Amino acid sequence: MKTYAYKLIATLVAIIVIIFSFNSCKKTNDIKTDNNLTVEQQKAKIIEATKQRYGNITAPFILNANQPATSVSYKNQQGQLIQFAGGALRTAATCGQYTCSTAPSASDLFVSYTLLYSEWFYTCGGGHNLTAVWKVSTPYTVLTENPNTDDPSYGNIRIKNSGGTVLVTSSDLGANNLTITSLGADPNCSANTLYRVSYKWSGISDSYFPGNYVECSLNLYNNCSLTSNVNVVGFTGTFPGPSSILDPFTHPCDRVDKAFVNPPGGGTSYATIAGGYVVCSPPSGFTAITNHQVEYRPVTNTSSDLWEDQPISGGSASIIYLGIIPGTGTPGITSQTMNPWSDVLNLTNMTSSSGKWIVRYRNIYTSGCSSTYSPNAAWSGNWRQEIWNL
Repeated sequence: MKTYAYKLIATLVAIIVIIFSFNSCKKTNDIKTDNNLTVEQQKAKIIEATKQRYGNITAPFILNANQPATSVSYKNQQGQLIQFAGGALRTAATCGQYTCSTAPSASDLFVSYTLLYSEWFYTCGGGHNLTAVWKVSTPYTVLTENPNTDDPSYGNIRIKNSGGTVLVTSSDLGANNLTITSLGADPNCSANTLYRVSYKWSGISDSYFPGNYVECSLNLYNNCSLTSNVNVVGFTGTFPGPSSILDPFTHPCDRVDKAFVNPPGGGTSYATIAGGYVVCSPPSGFTAITNHQVEYRPVTNTSSDLWEDQPISGGSASIIYLGIIPGTGTPGITSQTMNPWSDVLNLTNMTSSSGKWIVRYRNIYTSGCSSTYSPNAAWSGNWRQEIWNL
């Protein structure tokens, strides 16, 4: 069990890295950023590039949940929901022991559902959007619709207050709102396939934030008739980290605020990164971070995109780079921190055709994270990583 647990942790980290490689590949017009421009000129260009690439948003943050589903069920021939896990009659399944065609019953199949994270962002014109992302491991194929009726798979998100009262629930986020991505064989169970399942709820009223928290559920169809072609996943909470606070909207130590990475425009131009609030101000009630902490390094391992797995010719870890403050000459003054309201940094080694890179960042909040995470740390515990293939 310990070996499996360690592999699972590594898998979750790897999946999150893969996820951001998907997000980084969105096609937009590249906008050239030139280190010879003034700071204000560079800031204007990066804001323009950010709007094109990410939309008119501010203060997006990720809440790393990594929560196993509270319940995962299938339907029997009578249409009753039967739990795969968590029920009193549950017998632990073994990876690879059975397939959909050989299992005595669906309960003998090895399945796993984990709520990886939820992502929140605020639209500058008003309104909030929430995205839920699940890691799914099954010995059968999960589908965007019921193979018998064409009904779409869907997820739901609900908002609850601190007393547990449900304030509002989304309305079956399926069809164009739900995406399934196959990630290949599950490294912890080679007989299963790993999937990333995500769905977004848009236009949520400002009145639900701050002071509340989020739970997510899933109704996912598949090609296994033994399960009546469906898995039903109960509402699972996006509970934050060590402080056990339910509202990351007001607690920067329990989330990772996104910084906006933009690619080079060509030639000798550099990639840049901007603070999470440069497009517009966060909404009322949002507790801002003090700074982003930013690092980046090349991906030199052909089989892994994990930060700690990058070797150089001597066998040690690849070089870790810091951003350059615009307008400070050549090679320029480096900085590991970036003000989320106003700062832009040049990622000087990330030029066109320079290969694959990992950019990572986390929150610095000098008013509180040190007491939450360790006596000497003013940052949040989790890094957010993005893969950029230039």
